Amino acid sequence: MAIQKERVQIPLEGGKAMGGYLARPEGRDPKPGVIVWMEIFGINSHIRDVVERVAAEGYVALAP
Repeated sequence: MAIQKERVQIPLEGGKAMGGYLARPEGRDPKPGVIVWMEIFGINSHIRDVVERVAAEGYVALAP
């Protein structure tokens, strides 16, 4: 399944933002979502790969 992927900024209180990595199946249909929690090393290539594999299965996936 084709996916779209991007780095995102998640707004927080006080005008701050937190980075994240988002992947989702192409198309406009609503999809269920999954949060992929990162390990201590942050959003590295392994976490991006997990997010992309989850999205390829039909979910919107976010690693905050």
